[in-house]
Amino acid sequence: MNTKKSLILSATISFALYLSACDSMLDVEPKTDMTFNSYWETEAHLKDACNKLYEQLNLFGADGHDSRADDQIPASGSLSSTSAGRWEVPNTSDDWTGAYQRIYNANNIVENAALASVAEKIRNKYVGEGLFFRAYNYFDLVRKYGDVPLVLKVFKDTQDPELKMGRTARETVIQQCYADLRLAATYLPTRADLQGVTAEFDRRRATRSAALALMVRIGLYEGTMLKYHNLGGNPQAHLDTCINAFNELKAEGHALYTGDAPRAYLGTFLEESNNVNLETIFAKAYGPNATEGTGTGRFGHNYSVASSDRFGASRPMIDMYLYADGLPGNKSALYIAPADETSYNHVFGYEPDGVTPIVGGKGGRDPRLPLSFWRQNDPDDPTTGIVTVAGIRIGFSARKGNYFNHHSPDTPNPKAYRQKKMYAGQFKESGWDNADRIIIRWGEMLISYAEALYERNGTITDAQLDETVNALRNRVGFSISLTNAFASANGLDMREE
Repeated sequence: MNTKKSLILSATISFALYLSACDSMLDVEPKTDMTFNSYWETEAHLKDACNKLYEQLNLFGADGHDSRADDQIPASGSLSSTSAGRWEVPNTSDDWTGAYQRIYNANNIVENAALASVAEKIRNKYVGEGLFFRAYNYFDLVRKYGDVPLVLKVFKDTQDPELKMGRTARETVIQQCYADLRLAATYLPTRADLQGVTAEFDRRRATRSAALALMVRIGLYEGTMLKYHNLGGNPQAHLDTCINAFNELKAEGHALYTGDAPRAYLGTFLEESNNVNLETIFAKAYGPNATEGTGTGRFGHNYSVASSDRFGASRPMIDMYLYADGLPGNKSALYIAPADETSYNHVFGYEPDGVTPIVGGKGGRDPRLPLSFWRQNDPDDPTTGIVTVAGIRIGFSARKGNYFNHHSPDTPNPKAYRQKKMYAGQFKESGWDNADRIIIRWGEMLISYAEALYERNGTITDAQLDETVNALRNRVGFSISLTNAFASANGLDMREE
């Protein structure tokens, strides 16, 4: 080969290499593409992506209060536009956009988990979490808006026409929720699988129970919504879904919390799930137990339930509680009319001292009422601000004699009955626990099953009442059982009961 040919060949090879290098430099993902496939490699990646779903778990604001109905009064002391009878278009920043952001994250996990180099069982567990949260958020959307766009993929191009898709019929969306939850129930670990897990957040992740329980909730809601609002469809099929999911859930070993009796009803909302509290099915975890409670991982921040001074129940909510004879106020001989109440404590069945029952049992109520709301001079409100429920130190707000109903000028605190149940005033100080925010519990499942049975069949047996309504009453020592004979003898509507 002569020198001239050698130079030409060298130049050709160099130019080819240059072009190859240029091709490599130009081989990048277009800016309009929304992909990051290189992320999905290990279980840690899958877990971290799912942790975001727990962090984003929507609970109607930071403290999980929803004062849009007429049973709760917010910190301002005034009713919301909804509870005051004025419907206004809600702010959609989280109701709509936020929900679809969470659905996008769930779709991302469901679609891309296959890229991770992990065992199938591990991959399926995180896919199950994605499916659970996708269903959770779509159900939240359907309750607020009815028909909503059903997006089941990750958009990879900002020009994708489905970004502007129309709304999907609510029945189609709900059926997708069922499908997601049925698959999630096969992928997720059981309650028993997590019972021995010691890591704070790992033992409170979504389980098979959570998927089945959400099906119970959705089935009852859709069945009664279609039935009573004449929305068409097949209400009975949704009620069947509720009932069938409950029957599957029964095998998972959940039970009403009965520790620290007779104060077990308070402990239900404070004792952590799995180890001793089998009632909690799904909760948003906050703060490591027995530590400062600043929160770890990506589940959220510490959570104090010191919220009883900021929200409270309205009088109509209080009046929904039965009297000690098992009857509603309009039928009970124990009823005290508001006009005859000379003490704030009379609505609870107590004299002004807060501890002495009214003579003759007048005003006596379902034991859950005084366990749910503060009364003046409440024994649970010691001057030290410290009591123990279920072995957990709790700092109550120590405001003896300073609880007022919504008719009193209690500014700037809400003019309402302040909550004790769940919002018991725990402190965020070193050495104190932070309560989880319970989202689904076995108690709800029992009452949902009873309601679904009655709505499905038009009747409910005494045995079914004992399994559900009366089991909840017995837990708090409410000795009057609901039976078909009791309802008939007192002219009660079983559906209302």
